[in-house]
Amino acid sequence: SAAARLHDIGKIAVRLDILEKPGTLDESEWDQIRRHPDAGATIVAGFPQLEKYRQIIRAHHERVDGRGYPDGLLGSEIPYESRIIAVVDAFHAMTVSRPYSRVRTPAQALAELMNCSGTQFEPEYVEAFVKTMGYRSRGLRSA
Repeated sequence: SAAARLHDIGKIAVRLDILEKPGTLDESEWDQIRRHPDAGATIVAGFPQLEKYRQIIRAHHERVDGRGYPDGLLGSEIPYESRIIAVVDAFHAMTVSRPYSRVRTPAQALAELMNCSGTQFEPEYVEAFVKTMGYRSRGLRSA
């Protein structure tokens, strides 16, 4: 969907040196990163044909346990599209080279998604993604 393709558009509002920083971000840098969903929602709000994606983009870093950002939404308060994007985005983030984290194998990344199922991610969406990737969830918990 367009929302999935645009979910991180707000990162254009984050300084490049923060996005590419090797190592740990300080609290001020994390604050900048945490603003990108709201910045993305603001960007798409300027285009009437993209308005329907505004809330999905804004909520893609919310967590089903309510500990996400920017609004601390809980479970079904989060648009279902955002909950799906969160699973896929996390898998992608774990399986590509980033200056601040090690690359994980697909099995390791799927195991991490399973470990965070019910807290960070919607369990049924994690399960569906794991199956789509050709794995069984029971075998991943120990990967």
